[in-house]
Amino acid sequence: MTTEAQLYAAIRTKLVARKWAGDAGNDYVFARKIGAAGDSQSVLVVGHDPDDVVERGLARSPFALIYPGRVECDPDQPDWRRVDFAVVVGVSAMGVDPTGEVSMVGGHQTEGVGSSVGRGVVEVAEEVVSVVGHLVRADGIVAVAYLGSFDEPEILDAMPSPLATRALHFSAHI
Repeated sequence: MTTEAQLYAAIRTKLVARKWAGDAGNDYVFARKIGAAGDSQSVLVVGHDPDDVVERGLARSPFALIYPGRVECDPDQPDWRRVDFAVVVGVSAMGVDPTGEVSMVGGHQTEGVGSSVGRGVVEVAEEVVSVVGHLVRADGIVAVAYLGSFDEPEILDAMPSPLATRALHFSAHI
């Protein structure tokens, strides 16, 4: 039986390892190896309001903040638990995005299609949905449902460039 902590660790590990499909570059979607091997300041499990993490500049763009939510026992399957969580995705196109358009939908990919440079929050969010949606029993997950993005994408007036964010909501049975 998977624990809630194992669920979040599996999601974090798979997001950190995610690479873009495309040319020979195949860079990681999220920045990595900032500190120790495999460490990432761009994929974090946060125990408080993700907006606070964003406002304090604690995550590196593009980022994914895994935000735990409600946990309930499944009335039909007493051994299972339903775990709700959100992943807040954010992108800032440093110095090239005075309107926020590039941060939102992407722009010119100067480093090729296998890179995060020039990607918007909409593209990065699609990668998160794909990763979380492909969690399987081997990860200890019975089922995962993408519940959608209930919040509209948001542009925060961050300096030096606007920051686009989108909150993705999921429910998993573990």
